[in-house]
Amino acid sequence: MGAISSERETKEVVPPSYTMTQETPLSTIRYCPGNHSKYCYVFSSEHGVQKDSAYLVRASFWAGSALPYATISPNLVKFDLLIYTDLWDEITISLPQIYKEELREISIIAIRDSIDVCLAGNSTGKDIPFISSLVLRPLGQDFSYVDHMVNRTGKRPLMSVQKINYGAPSSQTFIRLWILVERER
Repeated sequence: MGAISSERETKEVVPPSYTMTQETPLSTIRYCPGNHSKYCYVFSSEHGVQKDSAYLVRASFWAGSALPYATISPNLVKFDLLIYTDLWDEITISLPQIYKEELREISIIAIRDSIDVCLAGNSTGKDIPFISSLVLRPLGQDFSYVDHMVNRTGKRPLMSVQKINYGAPSSQTFIRLWILVERER
């Protein structure tokens, strides 16, 4: 993960059962109990970010059985996920989480030599935000959806809305099809 702009706390949690044999970032949550409007992780040129290049950003959320703080609604946590200052998605998670983490992916064209991924919640009438994992991956210009973002959408981000496993030969093999939608700024 990149650097966060304000205080945070961490708590160890039991990761989902399918990760028990692997070391996983889902065994720790990072939460932001302060009163700031947002808490940002910044991927900069030090992390390889270059203006006008394409990136996949993946955020994972796993609280396990309970959060270390009270939520507004029992057994439910809600907060916002932002790219730069734009709303990426509202995260809503029912607790306890049973099998799999909440996952959000977005493909973006960097608008400067850094990418800000922010969590917003407790000062906006929502819950204290948390995150388990944040990944940034560069995307090649030869991907068809990167070409679509650059040449057909005015460089607007594309969000993954669903991943589907079609006919994998075993439970250890994954075949993925990404369904992407344009995200308006």
